[in-house]
Amino acid sequence: MEVFWILLVLQAFICGILASNLAEHKGHSTGAWFASGFFLGIFGLIAAAGLPTKTTPPSSGLVKKCPDCAESLRKEALVCKFCGRKFTKEQVVAELIESLSDKSMSVKLQALDAFRTTKDGSVVSHLVKLIETLTVANQVDPNVQLLNKAIQVLSEIGTPSISPELVSILKKTGSMIKASKLVEIVGSFREPSSIPVIIACLNIKELRDIAAKSLHNFGEAALPHLDQLIKDGKRGERKLAEQIVARIKSTPRK
Repeated sequence: MEVFWILLVLQAFICGILASNLAEHKGHSTGAWFASGFFLGIFGLIAAAGLPTKTTPPSSGLVKKCPDCAESLRKEALVCKFCGRKFTKEQVVAELIESLSDKSMSVKLQALDAFRTTKDGSVVSHLVKLIETLTVANQVDPNVQLLNKAIQVLSEIGTPSISPELVSILKKTGSMIKASKLVEIVGSFREPSSIPVIIACLNIKELRDIAAKSLHNFGEAALPHLDQLIKDGKRGERKLAEQIVARIKSTPRK
């Protein structure tokens, strides 16, 4: 008889542990489900197995509380999935812009990803400011990831009209990593007034290849400037300019 009770308690304990583990993996209270498994045995274990998985909101600062139901939502949410409350796009964008000042790198990166979803042009000036204020010492600098993401988002929602601002940052930066990204995005916008600065970057060893690619993106608009470099530049500059001109002329343009 004593053995029977020992086995019964052992079975209850095992069911409690298993129910607790199942509940933990699905985001539910472990203590409550341990008790359920312990006292209800196999039935408590079956109930724990049938629990829905809770979606846990990010623990970062990129969350907000719905003022109507107090549930946690991502800041880019336009509608509360719990009560249906709607948020204006202006409210959402303002909160995301504020997140760019957060101390957490992950929050900033999440905010930049969210900008890709909202595609709101009002954030462009804030992206430019972020790029301008970022300091990037080397390739292992954590800010490299932030810079890359900001450039990526800006290339998707920005317009050629911001090229002068980017060129101004390019002229002032002492970081070749940052300068390289700026040359790349300026080339993607193809604003003709930027061409002389990109031409000048051909003289900087660390920027020469990316500057050549950017000039190729400008297409025929870059030819007068390259022709002038072929005429007045040094031997190495002339040869490089001739190569870029040849690539431009051999590339079909839409």
